[in-house]
Amino acid sequence: MIKAACLLHDVNWRAHPDYRAEVCFDTATRANLAGLSHKERIYLGLSLMHRYRNRTEGHRFENLVPLLSDADQREAEVLGRAMRFGAMLWITPDVNIGDKSWAPRKRLLTLKLSKETAPLFGEVAQARFASLTQSLEAESHVKGL
Repeated sequence: MIKAACLLHDVNWRAHPDYRAEVCFDTATRANLAGLSHKERIYLGLSLMHRYRNRTEGHRFENLVPLLSDADQREAEVLGRAMRFGAMLWITPDVNIGDKSWAPRKRLLTLKLSKETAPLFGEVAQARFASLTQSLEAESHVKGL
């Protein structure tokens, strides 16, 4: 499911920004994607919605989200926020983006930026990284600035 979400993360880029998050959810839950259960579709839709939206409430699909366990809801949120942040640093496939490490016991997310991506870590990228860190209930450390 994580790989599927990553492959689909930018499918609805043409939708109006005000509606893009909900369009992603709608696409994931209604698309002709054989072999997915209802819960998997909701997980996929929720992760894609979080890719374009930082808020967790206030959308028209809120009544479907409780079909997922709390752990799956949280995982979909983290995945979406990770995709949201990662899209900020993507240049081309052959550029070294940098490195990240996650220390779950310490609750520490470390990001080491390459010289190519350090200039991209502006205000919006910082806010998206902070959002990802918050969804992990962790502290963060950024190197390479």
